[in-house]
Amino acid sequence: MGNGYKGLFWHSSKYKLASLLIPKNATTSVKWSMGITGQIAIGYDEACDKKYTKIVILRNPLNKFISGYLEVIKRKRPKTKKREFYAEGDDKQKRFKKFITEVEKNGLFDEHIQLQHYAMTDLNGDMYQFDYILVLEHIGKDWAKMCKDSGKKISLPKNNSGNKKDFNQLKELIDSDEDLQKRIDVILEKDWEIYDKIISDRNE
Repeated sequence: MGNGYKGLFWHSSKYKLASLLIPKNATTSVKWSMGITGQIAIGYDEACDKKYTKIVILRNPLNKFISGYLEVIKRKRPKTKKREFYAEGDDKQKRFKKFITEVEKNGLFDEHIQLQHYAMTDLNGDMYQFDYILVLEHIGKDWAKMCKDSGKKISLPKNNSGNKKDFNQLKELIDSDEDLQKRIDVILEKDWEIYDKIISDRNE
Protein backbone atom coordinates (compact mmCIF):
# COMPACT_ATOMS: atom_id res chain seq x y z
CA MET A 1 0.00 0.00 0.00
CA GLY A 2 1.43 3.39 -0.93
CA ASN A 3 1.39 6.74 0.79
CA GLY A 4 1.48 8.90 -2.31
CA TYR A 5 -0.75 10.13 -5.10
CA LYS A 6 -1.99 7.37 -7.40
CA GLY A 7 -3.40 8.16 -10.82
CA LEU A 8 -4.16 11.81 -10.03
CA PHE A 9 -3.66 14.53 -12.64
CA TRP A 10 -3.37 18.30 -12.58
CA HIS A 11 -5.56 19.37 -15.46
CA SER A 12 -6.42 22.33 -17.64
CA SER A 13 -9.53 22.63 -19.80
CA LYS A 14 -7.87 25.60 -21.53
CA TYR A 15 -4.95 23.52 -22.77
CA LYS A 16 -6.72 20.13 -22.78
CA LEU A 17 -3.79 18.83 -20.79
CA ALA A 18 -3.55 16.45 -17.82
CA SER A 19 -0.24 15.95 -16.03
CA LEU A 20 0.27 13.08 -13.59
CA LEU A 21 0.94 14.34 -10.08
CA ILE A 22 4.31 13.03 -8.83
CA PRO A 23 5.98 15.14 -6.12
CA LYS A 24 9.58 16.23 -6.82
CA ASN A 25 9.10 15.78 -10.58
CA ALA A 26 8.54 19.43 -11.55
CA THR A 27 4.94 19.09 -10.39
CA THR A 28 4.73 22.69 -9.20
CA SER A 29 6.22 24.06 -12.42
CA VAL A 30 3.70 22.16 -14.53
CA LYS A 31 0.88 23.32 -12.29
CA TRP A 32 1.92 26.95 -12.70
CA SER A 33 2.32 26.54 -16.45
CA MET A 34 -1.33 25.51 -16.71
CA GLY A 35 -2.49 28.40 -14.52
CA ILE A 36 -3.64 26.16 -11.69
CA THR A 37 -3.76 27.75 -8.25
CA GLY A 38 -5.87 25.28 -6.27
CA GLN A 39 -5.42 21.65 -5.26
CA ILE A 40 -8.06 20.10 -7.50
CA ALA A 41 -7.00 17.02 -9.44
CA ILE A 42 -8.84 14.44 -11.54
CA GLY A 43 -8.42 10.72 -11.99
CA TYR A 44 -7.17 8.83 -15.04
CA ASP A 45 -10.61 7.82 -16.33
CA GLU A 46 -11.88 11.40 -16.24
CA ALA A 47 -8.77 12.61 -18.07
CA CYS A 48 -9.51 10.02 -20.76
CA ASP A 49 -13.19 10.96 -20.95
CA LYS A 50 -12.27 14.61 -21.44
CA LYS A 51 -9.85 13.56 -24.21
CA TYR A 52 -7.02 15.46 -22.56
CA THR A 53 -3.42 14.99 -23.63
CA LYS A 54 -2.03 12.91 -20.78
CA ILE A 55 1.59 13.40 -19.77
CA VAL A 56 3.92 12.25 -17.02
CA ILE A 57 7.34 13.59 -16.09
CA LEU A 58 9.78 10.85 -15.13
CA ARG A 59 12.91 11.57 -13.10
CA ASN A 60 16.16 9.76 -12.40
CA PRO A 61 15.04 7.60 -9.45
CA LEU A 62 18.03 8.28 -7.22
CA ASN A 63 17.85 12.03 -7.77
CA LYS A 64 14.13 11.99 -6.97
CA PHE A 65 14.68 9.91 -3.86
CA ILE A 66 17.34 12.27 -2.50
CA SER A 67 15.21 15.31 -3.33
CA GLY A 68 12.22 13.68 -1.67
CA TYR A 69 14.22 12.90 1.46
CA LEU A 70 15.33 16.53 1.74
CA GLU A 71 11.70 17.61 1.36
CA VAL A 72 10.68 15.24 4.15
CA ILE A 73 13.30 16.78 6.45
CA LYS A 74 12.37 20.35 5.48
CA ARG A 75 8.63 19.92 6.12
CA LYS A 76 9.11 18.78 9.73
CA ARG A 77 5.79 17.00 9.93
CA PRO A 78 4.86 15.85 13.46
CA LYS A 79 4.68 12.17 12.45
CA THR A 80 8.07 12.43 10.73
CA LYS A 81 9.71 14.08 13.72
CA LYS A 82 8.68 11.12 15.86
CA ARG A 83 10.62 8.69 13.68
CA GLU A 84 14.00 7.48 14.92
CA PHE A 85 16.08 8.80 12.03
CA TYR A 86 14.87 12.38 12.50
CA ALA A 87 16.69 12.77 15.83
CA GLU A 88 20.10 12.64 14.13
CA GLY A 89 19.86 16.24 12.96
CA ASP A 90 23.46 17.21 13.68
CA ASP A 91 24.97 14.35 11.71
CA LYS A 92 23.53 14.44 8.19
CA GLN A 93 25.20 11.24 7.03
CA LYS A 94 24.08 9.25 10.06
CA ARG A 95 20.56 10.64 9.72
CA PHE A 96 20.33 9.63 6.06
CA LYS A 97 21.57 6.11 6.76
CA LYS A 98 19.02 5.75 9.55
CA PHE A 99 16.38 7.04 7.13
CA ILE A 100 17.25 4.21 4.73
CA THR A 101 16.84 1.71 7.57
CA GLU A 102 13.48 3.32 8.42
CA VAL A 103 12.28 2.88 4.82
CA GLU A 104 13.50 -0.72 4.71
CA LYS A 105 11.56 -1.52 7.89
CA ASN A 106 8.40 0.56 7.44
CA GLY A 107 8.13 1.39 3.75
CA LEU A 108 7.91 4.69 1.89
CA PHE A 109 5.95 6.62 4.48
CA ASP A 110 5.71 10.03 2.77
CA GLU A 111 4.36 11.04 -0.67
CA HIS A 112 7.60 12.88 -1.50
CA ILE A 113 9.59 9.64 -1.45
CA GLN A 114 6.92 7.40 -2.95
CA LEU A 115 7.92 5.50 -6.09
CA GLN A 116 7.04 6.91 -9.49
CA HIS A 117 5.90 3.40 -10.37
CA TYR A 118 3.18 3.70 -7.71
CA ALA A 119 1.74 6.87 -9.23
CA MET A 120 2.04 5.61 -12.81
CA THR A 121 0.16 2.33 -12.35
CA ASP A 122 -3.42 1.37 -11.54
CA LEU A 123 -4.58 -0.86 -8.68
CA ASN A 124 -3.76 -3.94 -10.77
CA GLY A 125 -0.20 -2.74 -11.31
CA ASP A 126 -0.77 -1.93 -14.99
CA MET A 127 0.79 1.21 -16.40
CA TYR A 128 -1.56 4.03 -17.31
CA GLN A 129 -1.50 4.96 -20.98
CA PHE A 130 0.24 8.31 -21.45
CA ASP A 131 0.42 10.34 -24.63
CA TYR A 132 3.85 11.61 -23.64
CA ILE A 133 6.44 10.46 -21.12
CA LEU A 134 8.80 13.35 -20.51
CA VAL A 135 12.15 12.98 -18.74
CA LEU A 136 13.02 15.65 -16.20
CA GLU A 137 16.70 15.57 -17.11
CA HIS A 138 15.66 16.59 -20.67
CA ILE A 139 12.57 18.59 -19.72
CA GLY A 140 13.24 21.61 -21.94
CA LYS A 141 13.55 19.54 -25.09
CA ASP A 142 10.78 17.10 -24.16
CA TRP A 143 8.32 19.83 -23.17
CA ALA A 144 8.94 21.74 -26.41
CA LYS A 145 8.37 18.59 -28.47
CA MET A 146 5.15 17.76 -26.60
CA CYS A 147 3.82 21.27 -27.19
CA LYS A 148 4.78 21.23 -30.87
CA ASP A 149 3.32 17.77 -31.55
CA SER A 150 0.05 18.49 -29.70
CA GLY A 151 -0.34 22.06 -30.96
CA LYS A 152 -0.12 23.62 -27.50
CA LYS A 153 1.61 26.86 -26.56
CA ILE A 154 2.57 26.50 -22.91
CA SER A 155 5.67 27.97 -21.30
CA LEU A 156 7.21 25.85 -18.56
CA PRO A 157 8.58 27.92 -15.64
CA LYS A 158 12.08 27.20 -14.42
CA ASN A 159 12.07 24.31 -12.01
CA ASN A 160 13.05 24.93 -8.39
CA SER A 161 16.38 23.16 -7.94
CA GLY A 162 16.17 23.05 -4.14
CA ASN A 163 19.15 22.75 -1.80
CA LYS A 164 22.03 21.80 -4.09
CA LYS A 165 24.63 21.65 -1.32
CA ASP A 166 22.80 19.04 0.75
CA PHE A 167 21.75 17.19 -2.41
CA ASN A 168 25.34 16.95 -3.68
CA GLN A 169 26.65 15.87 -0.27
CA LEU A 170 24.18 13.00 -0.18
CA LYS A 171 25.07 12.00 -3.75
CA GLU A 172 28.74 11.89 -2.73
CA LEU A 173 27.89 9.79 0.33
CA ILE A 174 25.97 7.26 -1.75
CA ASP A 175 28.65 7.14 -4.46
CA SER A 176 31.29 6.35 -1.83
CA ASP A 177 29.33 3.60 -0.08
CA GLU A 178 28.69 0.51 -2.21
CA ASP A 179 26.52 -1.17 0.42
CA LEU A 180 24.34 1.92 0.73
CA GLN A 181 24.00 2.05 -3.06
CA LYS A 182 22.78 -1.54 -3.17
CA ARG A 183 20.25 -0.96 -0.39
CA ILE A 184 18.82 2.08 -2.16
CA ASP A 185 18.74 0.24 -5.49
CA VAL A 186 16.52 -2.42 -3.88
CA ILE A 187 14.13 0.28 -2.64
CA LEU A 188 14.03 1.92 -6.07
CA GLU A 189 14.00 -1.27 -8.16
CA LYS A 190 10.62 -0.71 -9.84
CA ASP A 191 11.45 2.90 -10.66
CA TRP A 192 14.79 1.95 -12.19
CA GLU A 193 13.04 -0.62 -14.39
CA ILE A 194 10.72 2.05 -15.80
CA TYR A 195 13.38 4.73 -16.11
CA ASP A 196 15.96 2.48 -17.76
CA LYS A 197 13.39 1.22 -20.29
CA ILE A 198 12.29 4.76 -21.21
CA ILE A 199 15.89 5.93 -21.63
CA SER A 200 16.73 2.81 -23.65
CA ASP A 201 13.73 3.31 -25.95
CA ARG A 202 14.73 6.95 -26.50
CA ASN A 203 18.23 5.95 -27.54
CA GLU A 204 17.15 3.36 -30.11
